Amino acid sequence: MGFLVALAKYLQKEYKLDHDRTFAVGFSNGAFMIHRLAMEAGKTFSACVSVAGFMPESIWNKRNKKNHVSFFQITGEFDDVVPKHSDGSAAYTKIPAIEDVILYWAFSNKLYASETAPIGKDSLITRWTYADEDRQELKSRSGHFSRSSRPVHVWSLFIKDGRHSWPEKRISGIDINSLILDFFDEN
Repeated sequence: MGFLVALAKYLQKEYKLDHDRTFAVGFSNGAFMIHRLAMEAGKTFSACVSVAGFMPESIWNKRNKKNHVSFFQITGEFDDVVPKHSDGSAAYTKIPAIEDVILYWAFSNKLYASETAPIGKDSLITRWTYADEDRQELKSRSGHFSRSSRPVHVWSLFIKDGRHSWPEKRISGIDINSLILDFFDEN
């Protein structure tokens, strides 16, 4: 953790990168780390993407009550590593079900409204947003968003027939790299 935070801060300073737009993406083991990074270094990383990752039990047990970090979880329907309620695999592990983790990210960021839509070849994407009164409060603030007032987003994508792999466009019908960049553009 210390190394990744120090590296991000070094890159921000050395190359004058925007402190409010520092992002991280991880796949599989790297995606497990992304959950920890978002939890423990949300002041350094404003948005994180986990592809085929879960939140380790040790991080879940010490999770924050509140967060201010955008999070995007991408999970394959048949991923046999990520515990899910949808396939019953969460019943056999102490690792939290990814559906519970996604709700945690949404609610700990005070996002309560969600919209689910089809994407690609029968996959589903869910986007959580602020409740109407919270959205109005954000709109009423004038000027530039500071890091603490910047809107956050939580997205979840369940890839139809997906496995524990980086989703391929030819199979899923979704350009995952472009979708991740779209997520970062919103942050």
